[in-house]
Amino acid sequence: VNGTFLKNEVVSIQNGVDYLLTGSAEFRQIMHVGYPMNSFYGYKVIGIYRSEAEVNEDPLAQKMGYKPGYLKYEDLDGDGQLTDKDRQVIGDPYPKFTYGGNISVAWKGIDFGLTFYGVAGAKVLDAKAGSRNWVAAMNFTDAYARNHWTDKTPDSDNPSVEGLIKSANGQLNSWLIRNADYFQIRNVQVGYSFSKLFGRLDARVYISADQPFSIFTYEGFT
Repeated sequence: VNGTFLKNEVVSIQNGVDYLLTGSAEFRQIMHVGYPMNSFYGYKVIGIYRSEAEVNEDPLAQKMGYKPGYLKYEDLDGDGQLTDKDRQVIGDPYPKFTYGGNISVAWKGIDFGLTFYGVAGAKVLDAKAGSRNWVAAMNFTDAYARNHWTDKTPDSDNPSVEGLIKSANGQLNSWLIRNADYFQIRNVQVGYSFSKLFGRLDARVYISADQPFSIFTYEGFT
């Protein structure tokens, strides 16, 4: 069994600047002193507007023209607007812990082997979901299609279709940053060894399966 912990942090940037923007214009990442390299940089989602009353009570929603089903953002500077000053580090793509192992046992000619691998503490950007603001033909995951905000499903944790497309004008937000942890059995094999088959041959027969089992919550492409 083996395991590896990873901690990475930007400790300084040339010329004394505090940060450098990386990534794309739509999906900003940042090299910021005190944070992991290429951290995701965008708006923090703190909920979903579930009713007209919630929209009417929020100055930011009023100014931005949001509706029920839209994502609700943290207004860092409290000015009632969603601006660059409201962006913050919302995760990073590096796993905090990776692990793996091999199991191998044999008994009276029967052998069994298993290899597994996993990561923990990783985040991934669902860029496909975030691209619908400018790519109208982009399809939806089955999970989102079956469970998104509508007036009949106001308790959903997913925004409405209109809210997904128009909230933050397609800019990076924490709703698009997903849990990338997973556990996977890479290979499993069961075999049997014959000794002196037909008086002269040693032979082994086996059944093997590659990646027969995985546990993960991310709904996008792996």
